[in-house]
Amino acid sequence: MTKEWTTKTPGIKKYELKTKNKSNGKYFWFKVEFRYKDTMGNSKKIKKGGFERYEDAKKYMEKVKNEMSKTSDVEFSYVYQEFLEKIYNDCTGTFQEIKASTGELKVCVLENHIKDYFKNMKLSDINKAVIEDWKDNLKNKKYSLKNRGKTSSIDNEPADSTNEAILRSYSMDYLNRCFNYLSQLFEFAISQGYIEESPMKNIPQFKNANKKEIRRIDTSKYWTLEEYKSFINYTKKYKRHYYYLFETVFWSGARIGEVLALKKKDIDFDKKVIYINENTSGKEAYKDENGNIKFKKSITSPKNGKSRVVSMSDSFFKEIAEYMNTLYGLEDDERIFKITKKTAQNFFKRVQENMLFDGIKIKRMSIHGLRHAYIIHLLSSDENISLSVIANKVGHSRVEITEMYADLIEDRNRRIANYDEMARKELGY
Repeated sequence: MTKEWTTKTPGIKKYELKTKNKSNGKYFWFKVEFRYKDTMGNSKKIKKGGFERYEDAKKYMEKVKNEMSKTSDVEFSYVYQEFLEKIYNDCTGTFQEIKASTGELKVCVLENHIKDYFKNMKLSDINKAVIEDWKDNLKNKKYSLKNRGKTSSIDNEPADSTNEAILRSYSMDYLNRCFNYLSQLFEFAISQGYIEESPMKNIPQFKNANKKEIRRIDTSKYWTLEEYKSFINYTKKYKRHYYYLFETVFWSGARIGEVLALKKKDIDFDKKVIYINENTSGKEAYKDENGNIKFKKSITSPKNGKSRVVSMSDSFFKEIAEYMNTLYGLEDDERIFKITKKTAQNFFKRVQENMLFDGIKIKRMSIHGLRHAYIIHLLSSDENISLSVIANKVGHSRVEITEMYADLIEDRNRRIANYDEMARKELGY
């Protein structure tokens, strides 16, 4: 059997000659052999041997690839559909690569900001200039928010809507998310043999692509303990079961979907802990009758995929016991808050609207803001609670996420430094 070696160029192999080549005095010859996919996604093989020199084989391969890129390049729309199928496979089945909620976000970004821009192009048409133009186009896009008006009753939806469009620019985080998903699509195209190099290579993200930044939380947007007390006392007058729901959300630091998923068996009165095992805000991927990828609500594991045990105060358990005693015949596997996330969000909003209507000052905040407010409360305390302890309680997957509250951390570190200064003075430094 003829001996074979690989070369530094994928697709070119070197073979041994049994006798010396009389024309060049060498004992080797070279062969070009590689696969590519045509416009229909069919795998094709290019194979040619007999090259006396490595340089000749490489020159031939480059010539063939250049001709292929001009005459039989793959349409972007074809690769786009294959990439969607990969996302679907990644978030379904027994061993999921990503959560379905992440898959839904990817599909949403691809459909809204990528598909239409590139759909009429071939992969060979997409170069650095095209990517930069796409970036400029996306950066200048606006999206609208609706002002839904005010309500005069705690039990009713807003009576009317002004439908005034408030145009906003996309955040830098969102723009870079779009950038990363497009980059993933081209990396997928490379893995499938459609292209050899991503057109996004060496193109920076929208801002500080090579510098790791921590996004800071504007703590002034969230309630203090006094403001939360004003809100929760107002809530208690109208709907006591919402009072218990919001108390659980705030003092656990959990996400609203995690609290709504709590079952009777997750409330441990003996150990004074609650078990966060599920999340009602999860999603499940499926295909409709036309084969389109869709997503529906589903109870899944918590956001970062990990269950956790959250210690709660004695006074909280006294309070939640009062509520659970009203839930007659509740089984261990039944949820203790039988409302939807949307219903909770709407009521949370209406309470604030009615407080303002009654002349009570309150900062407007989403229900997720309770989680931020609680973390701010912990970081502002004099107990000097470690970031890892806070991250474990609220379910942050990385301590770096908790570090988004950097201003409070800096203030806490300054208090420690001032305490050290006082100690040094007492010691005569």
